[in-house]
Amino acid sequence: IDYAVGQTTASVGDVIVLLPGVHTVTATVTLDVAGITITGIPGSQSTHTERMGGGPSRCRSQVTTSVAAADIFTFTSGGTDVEIAWIHFTPITQGDAIAIPLGADRPFIHDCTFAQTATATATNHGIHFSSSATGSVSNAIIRNCYFLASGNQGPAIRALGTVLGLKIESCTFELQGTAAWDDAIEVIDAGTLGLLIRDCDFVFPTSATTVITNCIELTGMTVDGSAKIYRCYFDGD
Repeated sequence: IDYAVGQTTASVGDVIVLLPGVHTVTATVTLDVAGITITGIPGSQSTHTERMGGGPSRCRSQVTTSVAAADIFTFTSGGTDVEIAWIHFTPITQGDAIAIPLGADRPFIHDCTFAQTATATATNHGIHFSSSATGSVSNAIIRNCYFLASGNQGPAIRALGTVLGLKIESCTFELQGTAAWDDAIEVIDAGTLGLLIRDCDFVFPTSATTVITNCIELTGMTVDGSAKIYRCYFDGD
């Protein structure tokens, strides 16, 4: 996959297609070319509705890594306007499926599935806006994705640094395990503005010990009106 990225040309609409099956990377794939698309085969979902299904779903094109504590995909500041679609990610312990540092503006991640089922650790994430340095990520969209955690993993979506105009839409966050999951979504930077979370489902058992403790954790955000949450549903106790 990293080789294919290196063969693309910025901002001309190049598309990398992953065929069905498991693709195991042996080093982190660096997304440093603007305007490319990496996609599995559309139609991989088990359900086709406006919102992701509450039960397990998995895209047919699967990506994981054989490198300990490594991210699968990581953006650079040159990787703006990158689209990722129809891929199932299985991040490894202490690794992220997709790491997005500051400056990688307008990523569009949709119709993907994430299984955070490795040994539980707070440093395992689905999508991680991973830098707290000066700068921001602007106008990221995460839409119609399914996130599964098997225990107290790190957040499915975590924004460590400043994100501006982040939209999380029509996604399902599900806990299937024997331990509580601290946070499904965590946004912790005081400079974050324009966060919109809408039409998302948070699904977990009704046991007091196996719940999503904080479905949406925005403690670090300090500006009034900087986050809006519409039409979300919360399961369990």
